[in-house]
Amino acid sequence: MNMITWVRQQPCCECRRYGQTTAHHVTYGRGRGQKVPDDMTIPLCVKCHDDFHTAKGAFRDMDKAQRRAWQERMVHKYQTLYLYGRAKEIDLARCQTCKRTTVECAEQGGCDDGWNFF
Repeated sequence: MNMITWVRQQPCCECRRYGQTTAHHVTYGRGRGQKVPDDMTIPLCVKCHDDFHTAKGAFRDMDKAQRRAWQERMVHKYQTLYLYGRAKEIDLARCQTCKRTTVECAEQGGCDDGWNFF
């Protein structure tokens, strides 16, 4: 199962509700008319997805930079969880940042720079 399909099956990463979850693509790192890769997604329900883009609800006290930092943390978390679930398939994969295996990095909560596999 690819990551975007897996993300859509997860509960909302903000309110933890199941169902109606969308795969929110990060809102940076793209040019006009382009979207970021599908592995740069997080699960958000329809309400939280709208709240994120309009700085309402749980995001009302966050400015754009804070929301970007939050989504970066969530992307890293969900990449870690996805890869940890697939660790048996890719148990030799290593993060370029910390050089740990996917299992080691996930057990330690991931590294600060995100997943960079070679």
